[in-house]
Amino acid sequence: MTDYLTKLPAELFLDICQRVQDAKEGPYLGAVSKAFLPFAREATFGDTIVKTYDRLQKLCDLALQSASAIASVGSLYLELKNKPDDGTPRAVDLTGLFAGLTNLDVLGIERAPRIAKMVLAPTGARRLLPRLTTLRIHDPLEGWANPFAISHYANLNRYPSLCKLTLHVERELDSLGRYRVTREPDWAPFCWSVTLRGPVLNNPAARDFVHWLRASDALYLHDYSTARTDDSFASFLDVVRDPQEVNGLSFLRLSQPTEDLHVALRRFTNLYGIEFRTGTSLHSCLETVRGLKHIERLYFFTGAEVSTTDLKSLVSGPDKLPVLSLVGINLVFDHCEYLAIDLGGEPDDWEDEFEYSDVPQYDGWTDVFTLAGLADLLKLADKEGIEFEGLAVKLARKELAYRKRLRESEEARKKRLAAAKEAAMRAQLEAD
Repeated sequence: MTDYLTKLPAELFLDICQRVQDAKEGPYLGAVSKAFLPFAREATFGDTIVKTYDRLQKLCDLALQSASAIASVGSLYLELKNKPDDGTPRAVDLTGLFAGLTNLDVLGIERAPRIAKMVLAPTGARRLLPRLTTLRIHDPLEGWANPFAISHYANLNRYPSLCKLTLHVERELDSLGRYRVTREPDWAPFCWSVTLRGPVLNNPAARDFVHWLRASDALYLHDYSTARTDDSFASFLDVVRDPQEVNGLSFLRLSQPTEDLHVALRRFTNLYGIEFRTGTSLHSCLETVRGLKHIERLYFFTGAEVSTTDLKSLVSGPDKLPVLSLVGINLVFDHCEYLAIDLGGEPDDWEDEFEYSDVPQYDGWTDVFTLAGLADLLKLADKEGIEFEGLAVKLARKELAYRKRLRESEEARKKRLAAAKEAAMRAQLEAD
């Protein structure tokens, strides 16, 4: 028989394969024909999540049995939280697995310290994971006195394509051991996007880590320590080399007080985007933000201090940001959703609980950031062509729709009154 299927244009052939895969009916595509095998492998192994050490061992075994299958893995997430590590897979098995991940783009490791340390501090001189661009580690990294010490990352240049690194270290500042300053490696990460979460402030190792970076693309500095500290991101940012090369900044601090960033931000003249999170205030650095003419995106998360009046000045008027295109508003959250996460079920299951409760379903509104104020702001943003997104924005859109219905109802009522009045006058004239 003539094989018409595989002679179709590649885009059409892949679309047919995707539809068959999504239908989840019939046999495994790779078993039907070799023509389907590459697609079937990518669909099966492209995004791989491993949640037990037993499954990880099976993945290591597969690396020995089928190099082509392992080469199909594009992203690998090891989510091993609360799973005891009995030493399997062995280091040699893991080395074989990583050697076969030739097309891996994203690697995430959560609560697997032995594996995390193996990846963060690889031994040997050869290059590894040639296409890995993104590495995310979420672990206390116990055993390392100070997990942000540069010495732990001196061999990250083994990953030639790496450019995005997230280190989420669940440790308090007082749990860290003595930090011994070491000489920076002979190489430096160039144009990386780096996220540091954990005991960042008052931590000289974190400061040295940031100083090590060259021409950073973005810096996400999230201090999760609850201990009150007199350190500040303003002084922290003084160590950043090439601040004019930084495109994105994000700040979070759980300890008080709220920080004033207006002086620190002045050095970062080419920022593309800024994230304001807990412990930050837009108003305190409003004048500086107005002067950042390359800002295209602003994001605000729960705990950040922001007012609709300040946002209005950035969206419209003589001081508006000239290329601003997107504002993310993530300040308001749904209590129903939080209950569903904590207690199980779906958000809709808990909505009735709030109909008879004094607790509002939505929280995060303030005296200066109100539903009415945001609705008014959206009307301006729509005229300026600036997109707003987030739950608060959806609620404000409903408010605008409600206002429109009220106006239409009022206009209809006035028309009815006018018509009734006119009819009465006509009747009076006819009677006369």
